[in-house]
Amino acid sequence: MSKASPGSLTAHLSDFVLNAKALWAFARHRKARCDTSRLGRFNDFMLKDIGLTRADILSAAHGKVYRRD
Repeated sequence: MSKASPGSLTAHLSDFVLNAKALWAFARHRKARCDTSRLGRFNDFMLKDIGLTRADILSAAHGKVYRRD
């Protein structure tokens, strides 16, 4: 059995991290699209009940809605 050189291990690890980041970004994008679609099916009264307007849907799907008092 041969050992992997430290440079090769580092390269594999950085590839793994890069792939993991890409996978997480893709998963976040898919979730935001799904959430946007679901919230878009709500009528205006349902959105108002949860404190949103139609203009807030995209921001809410990306987790960037701030409470207005």
